[in-house]
Amino acid sequence: MKSIYIGNMPYSYDEEDVREHFEQYGDVNSVKLIFDKETQRPKGYGFVEMEDEEAGNAVEGLNGTQWGGRTIKVNEANPRKPRFQVTRKW
Repeated sequence: MKSIYIGNMPYSYDEEDVREHFEQYGDVNSVKLIFDKETQRPKGYGFVEMEDEEAGNAVEGLNGTQWGGRTIKVNEANPRKPRFQVTRKW
């Protein structure tokens, strides 16, 4: 299973639009769009999970293509870095 990053997406698109767009390359296991915490507006990027081979084909086929009047960026997502935790020693 691979996670794919999608950037520069049209703000009006929802999870179903993303799922339909990526299903041309195989089964989409999950879609997660990122929203601003304060305004609840989409930030224009998100993530899709697909099987490894299908994910590779989707990245190759969709990166740099036009979607909703925007050129989208599609690549394998980088693993999330651990958040810095402050521990105090008194």
